[in-house]
Amino acid sequence: MDNNTKEKENEKTLNTILIIVIVFILLAGITNTFVKKNTTEEKISENAPKGTQKIPEKVIEATTGLDNLSNILYAEKKVIYFAYPDFCPYSKDFKNKLEASLKQAGDVFTQNYYYHPDPQGRSTVVYCKQQTRDCIQNYLLQNCSEKVCIINPQKHEIVKLSRSPQLIYDTVKQYKDW
Repeated sequence: MDNNTKEKENEKTLNTILIIVIVFILLAGITNTFVKKNTTEEKISENAPKGTQKIPEKVIEATTGLDNLSNILYAEKKVIYFAYPDFCPYSKDFKNKLEASLKQAGDVFTQNYYYHPDPQGRSTVVYCKQQTRDCIQNYLLQNCSEKVCIINPQKHEIVKLSRSPQLIYDTVKQYKDW
């Protein structure tokens, strides 16, 4: 074998090794991305209302039984929650309409849900026992002041609905088994 042939074989061998290394690097990158994506996404239950989200784990971990509104996170039934300014006539009117709508849902409502309107004064003190901003009270005030939230405590899921008594009524009826 002459030197020229040996060089060509060595070049082919190096090219083959280089291709194998590149393929392994690409596969490792794809696998790593796939694994990260699948492990960070939390599954929403199949029968959940459209738009349902998981309550962040940091909120659950930061909430103790002594925090304001912690009873919502540990309730036995789904919770219909909304914060509203108690000095606003529009908010009081909405609250009355919502209560009338929920009353029409009858047993579906009383057997599957708790109702928790949260009147707010001109200023609200957020009390988180672990001195963090991640507790349930802060989370609910941030997410449910302009919306009505239905929380499924057993699944740590929340759906935020527009302030429409009819939409809330329909959701309560349709997703009683969520």
